Amino acid sequence: FSEKIVFIGLTPVEESKTTPIPWNTDKFYKNEYIQKYDGIIKKVCEENNLSFVEVFERLKGNENLSEDGLHPNSEGHQKIFEIVKDFLINNKII
Repeated sequence: FSEKIVFIGLTPVEESKTTPIPWNTDKFYKNEYIQKYDGIIKKVCEENNLSFVEVFERLKGNENLSEDGLHPNSEGHQKIFEIVKDFLINNKII
């Protein structure tokens, strides 16, 4: 079944809105740490022959893809959909 498992990479944040996050000032999100964690996920996927869809680099610098700086808005989800769809088609998964 592992050939049907596809990991979707993490998305960047708009740090001006996430350091700290407004609803919990004890927490913050920074792209530096997100990229490191994303790299670990990618490495684990490679080591286990699992598919990994790179999203972070393709969305980096697009602040208009989120209202709160953390969660994708409709346009952000559309971009993620397009990236994932292209990956699935190009890798003959669908």
